[in-house]
Amino acid sequence: MAPRKKVKANTVQAISDAASTTNKDAVPSNSPSANAIAKPRRRVVRGHLGGLKDMPSMPLDILIEIMGLLTPKDLLNLARTSKNFRAFLLDRKFEHVWKAARSQVPGLPDRPPYFSEPAYANLMFFDNCYNCGKSNVQHVYWEFGVRYCNEKCGGQIVVARNLPGAVVIAENIAYLQRLYDPVVSQSPSRRSSNRPVRFKPEVDAFREKWMSLTDDAERLQFIKECQEKTSERRKHTFLLQHWADYCKGQKELDNDRMKQERFNAVKERIRQEGWGKELDSMSGYEISRICVLPAVDKTTKLTNQAWGAMRESVMKIVLEHRDKMLAKERRKAIIVRLQVMREAIAAHHEALGRNKRPRTKEDDRQPRPGDLAYLSEFHKIISTDPEVPLTKESFSSALESLADIIERWTEKQRERYEARALHGLRRTPAAESENLFELAVCTFSCTRGCRDGWLRWPDLLGHPCFRPRFGRYAESMKDDFDSAAHTACDRELFYGHNPDVVFNPHLGMTRCVIRACGEDPDTVTWDAMQASSARLRCTKCSHAHSCEVYDWLSAMSHYRDYHPGTPRAEKDGLWAPLGKEEAAQATALAETLFDAWSGPKAYTRDYEHYIACAWCTEEPSQIMRHIVDHFPKCHGREPVYGVDVYITDDMRTRRDRPKVTMCSSAIAHVAWVKKSIKEGTAFLAPPEAFSSNATVEDPGAPKAT
Repeated sequence: MAPRKKVKANTVQAISDAASTTNKDAVPSNSPSANAIAKPRRRVVRGHLGGLKDMPSMPLDILIEIMGLLTPKDLLNLARTSKNFRAFLLDRKFEHVWKAARSQVPGLPDRPPYFSEPAYANLMFFDNCYNCGKSNVQHVYWEFGVRYCNEKCGGQIVVARNLPGAVVIAENIAYLQRLYDPVVSQSPSRRSSNRPVRFKPEVDAFREKWMSLTDDAERLQFIKECQEKTSERRKHTFLLQHWADYCKGQKELDNDRMKQERFNAVKERIRQEGWGKELDSMSGYEISRICVLPAVDKTTKLTNQAWGAMRESVMKIVLEHRDKMLAKERRKAIIVRLQVMREAIAAHHEALGRNKRPRTKEDDRQPRPGDLAYLSEFHKIISTDPEVPLTKESFSSALESLADIIERWTEKQRERYEARALHGLRRTPAAESENLFELAVCTFSCTRGCRDGWLRWPDLLGHPCFRPRFGRYAESMKDDFDSAAHTACDRELFYGHNPDVVFNPHLGMTRCVIRACGEDPDTVTWDAMQASSARLRCTKCSHAHSCEVYDWLSAMSHYRDYHPGTPRAEKDGLWAPLGKEEAAQATALAETLFDAWSGPKAYTRDYEHYIACAWCTEEPSQIMRHIVDHFPKCHGREPVYGVDVYITDDMRTRRDRPKVTMCSSAIAHVAWVKKSIKEGTAFLAPPEAFSSNATVEDPGAPKAT
């Protein structure tokens, strides 16, 4: 049972000191100080004091009748109130009172024979630690019939490995006799190891009895008796633990019910304040945010005072939801207007006959409806008063100057990319060029894994990676208009300013390759390099009698794939030019291979480039079978490649173009050389063509900082 409360020593000492001070100073009894000391402040308690003071003097039959209606918990509390009640209720003559009290608790198991009535009531209905008196101790060692806050409290729980020798010997004897029940009750530990533990008083009692026995037959009989007791106790343990778990579950259900009633009262208060519509439209997540508030998640009834304390935190969630609802309604209104704008633009294009001709790569460079929505002429119309109805005729004034609007949008994008190019070329003479985008070194790269590393102006405006799916750049959404535009104009917003596009990341190597081709990297144009007949070979990858031949773009792709970490001092020596005769042979062979590779066969194989339908605004696909499935479904016929379907990127910038190999005439007899020459992918050259490793310095290369 729980220990009796003790009067604190400091309180007794304080009262004694106050009394001695009163006698010493001889304060008159009618003075305020004397009254303050002589009459200590009464402790405030609930109910009426002394209400049961006459209960011990009641007739015995009335007392027994009253106690028969109480529960064991009430009886034990009553026994702790006075010595008279304690003596009365602990008398074995009135054990039937406890039995009647137990019958008041539905489902309570019968009292095990090894428990007294008060001990049984204390174990089942009180949660105090048996040693320190700490309350709300939930762990019970049911096998021992005790409750401790932890295993070390009181030192009564013994780990199995620390058992005395008498118990160990008895366990070994029981094992040899094939008696597997323990001689002393054991319980699983509270710790994660779940090791068995024993109750020290039982262990000590067993050891004392064991040491008093000298005959082996008596000890074996004693072991059997102890095992029978532990087996019987295990049966009662199961019933007690099962009932305790059931009561715990019922208590949790009651708590949940009371919390739900309190939450329903909170919702009723919200409705009374006029926020019923917002409350009904809340999602389960937003409702749960209110439920988990500490002021709401309680088991007590809601009062006016409690509502006043929680109102601010509850209404904060409601107002946040109200703002989200209003923003959602605004987005819906904007989306409807964007759809009207799209219809107006489509009608305008149809009037101009644009839909009657197939789309081309030049059309991909034009701004889409999503881009036009951000321009002032269209944005002003879309952002007008929501109460004013919007029709396709509302955009007529903006559509009349659509050509000028598109030109202005294109110029804005040009200025943006020109600024990027100037920043990338700021340490080279190329930055002073008047026609910056015509230079061979002025390229951009896409970092999204599309393998397109040579994007140029204005072709990059049609690159599909810069028109991503909705939510790709959600951090750029600043207001409801941005969110609505991302939803209504999916795949139509150009993100040329996103971090996926970077200026030429291999500028230094590009300059080295151009120099190896005999051109000035600060002045040579893209068209001039494309028309150049210069061919190169890699000095690191070339063999003694064979090597791959590269034009300037394939040389850059080779560097990016195989030598990206080449030190700056070695870049100039990485490439060696071929002689004029060998370069001419390689050029002629490469053109023949390219014509066969980039012809109609390019549309019929699953190979990584973007293919688009020329008759609708379907997004480009990297897999040809998507287009093959699209045409019969949407257009009712098979596509004509090159007319109904077009490739959106520049085939000559692909890194997977056919390769040409230069072989020495010294290995012309080798089988793979003969086969390659027959297939048109290799040609023969004199052995002297593999000995040149000339290098040239770059006076205009960027200096290290």
